[in-house]
Amino acid sequence: NPSAEHLYGYSPSEALGRSPLGLIIEECDFNEANEIIRRNSFGQIWTGNFPVMNKQGRRFQVYANLTPLYDDCGVFVGVICLTFDSQSFLETQTLFSGAYLSGETAYPCSSGLSRGGQIMTDGLILRRNDC
Repeated sequence: NPSAEHLYGYSPSEALGRSPLGLIIEECDFNEANEIIRRNSFGQIWTGNFPVMNKQGRRFQVYANLTPLYDDCGVFVGVICLTFDSQSFLETQTLFSGAYLSGETAYPCSSGLSRGGQIMTDGLILRRNDC
């Protein structure tokens, strides 16, 4: 997916068939990541901040939501994981919480990236009037 490619720096061919643990999680965080996935396998949804690293070695926090994925028979088959760069997420929360009061405008969007004075989330671009 283009947003993940931009966030983590791996092309689809580089990421295909590789474990996310080996790509974006540092070894010191493997145990915590595995515990979150183990809990997912028992039906628990996990949401929170987690440290990751992109292809270039930049370490940063993502805001993540991990939800169990089941097949048609109800058997756990994996995890659906949505992540956002925490910095952009926090900026978006701040902008959105103040948008109504300060006269900022929300615009539709379909990306999870931050570009040129705009903070993008899954459904909105919040543009400051002074950008």
